[in-house]
Amino acid sequence: MKRVLPLVGGVVILLVMLVALFPEPQQKKYFQVAATMETAPVPSEGDAADDPAVWFNANTPAQSAIIGTDKDSGLAVYDLSGRELQFVPDGEMNNVDLRDGFPLGGEIVTLVTAGNQTDSSLAIYRLHPTTRMLEEVAAQKITTCPPYGSCMYRSPATGKFYYFVNSRSGTVEQWEL
Repeated sequence: MKRVLPLVGGVVILLVMLVALFPEPQQKKYFQVAATMETAPVPSEGDAADDPAVWFNANTPAQSAIIGTDKDSGLAVYDLSGRELQFVPDGEMNNVDLRDGFPLGGEIVTLVTAGNQTDSSLAIYRLHPTTRMLEEVAAQKITTCPPYGSCMYRSPATGKFYYFVNSRSGTVEQWEL
């Protein structure tokens, strides 16, 4: 009996130490966020709506726009109430991005790009600020990297615009626009 008591006491002390060293994780706090607005649904079913880009109209903020991808069939332009202004059915678009201040044909425009998985191309549009409509201005074939993810970048040092695209396998290409 003398041996059992120290053993039980040792186990109790060990358990107390373990509880003290590894306390129960604190409850994570989660907040519910309810949408107050949403865009009109995209034409495709399922998980097709993706990747929004927000264009801010500095002159008339209420005339700003949201451009979103329908991963199965194109790009949609929405006003700030979520109403669709335009749908461009140009293919399986992904990762829409935009940059203001791009020089194009003697004008300074807002450039919009997206990776088109249908034909492995870079889709390039300009956004007209008054109508908020997209106009295709070029389609450069991406030859070595099927587009999976993409984004644009403007160098603060040179002012040049670049497009980065990556494949599912991790290949990354950089294109000067």
